[in-house]
Amino acid sequence: MNTKSRIASIANGICLETAVTGLPTFNLSVLKLSNDLEFQLPNNIRLGHLAEIIVSELIKSSSKLHGII
Repeated sequence: MNTKSRIASIANGICLETAVTGLPTFNLSVLKLSNDLEFQLPNNIRLGHLAEIIVSELIKSSSKLHGII
C-alpha cells in the first residue's frame, strides 16, 4: 500500500459516534486538505502508531483548524 492510499484510508474513514464510544469524536472529513498531500511514513511501525502519525500530519496540514478541536 503506497503512502497516498494510507493517508486517504485514514482521512476518509468512518467516525464512531459518541453514543457508541462514550468519548468525543473528531471527524477528519471537516479538515481542508490539499488533494496532493503526501508525507514520509515509517515502514516498520504498528498500525495504531501509523494511524496516530497520519492523523497528526493531517491536522497540521489542514488550512481549517479553528473551531474544530
